Amino acid sequence: MEFDFNSLFAFIIFGVTIGVVYGMVALGISLIYSGLDIVHFAHGEIYMFGAFFGLVLAKDMSIPYPAALIGAMILAGLMGMLIERVFYRRLTRSGGGYTVAGMGMIICGFGMSVALMNVAFLIWGADAEPFSID
Repeated sequence: MEFDFNSLFAFIIFGVTIGVVYGMVALGISLIYSGLDIVHFAHGEIYMFGAFFGLVLAKDMSIPYPAALIGAMILAGLMGMLIERVFYRRLTRSGGGYTVAGMGMIICGFGMSVALMNVAFLIWGADAEPFSID
């Protein structure tokens, strides 16, 4: 077996890229928990919708990639704000944290996760979508 430096370099870049994405997700979860005192189980689904928003903006609407990236971040942020205002804020007012009402936040988070997954499935289907940056 021959050692290929090009493959090694590609694997290192891929690993660092995935590590940065995981770090950003973990940082987002940490910020939400420290700021709102809730565990937002639908955090990954917000990221998923951000990717789909970027796909729709770049591929379907033919918006340039940098503008589509910024637009996707804005749309995902607005989606997160809407979820916080409509669902989590009402539960926080009724008493959250480590009480019985706090269990409602956990159930709401799991329910939001399942609901967003299914909405994405209904809109975009189960097939993988290529996202080229040509």
